[in-house]
Amino acid sequence: MALRLIQTGCSKQDQVDTYGMTALILACGNEMSDVALRLIQTGGSKPDQVNNDGDTALIWACKILSMNRLSFSLRIIEYLLNNFQNIS
Repeated sequence: MALRLIQTGCSKQDQVDTYGMTALILACGNEMSDVALRLIQTGGSKPDQVNNDGDTALIWACKILSMNRLSFSLRIIEYLLNNFQNIS
């Protein structure tokens, strides 16, 4: 469902919830690698945007990595690090 919304341009990728969470941060925090990659590749998401705690999508992907979910985390972490030099 999320991928279909992104493909049709219905996603408000830059909106944040009350915690400052974006669609990209939520995708990274919920192991939705296809959604996270599509959000980044469509150019509508800002990988360096921080939530209210100062965490980026990369930090959330690393949090998932620390919970032993390697296949998801490594894919997203590698993509973010290879494509965005200023991300923290």
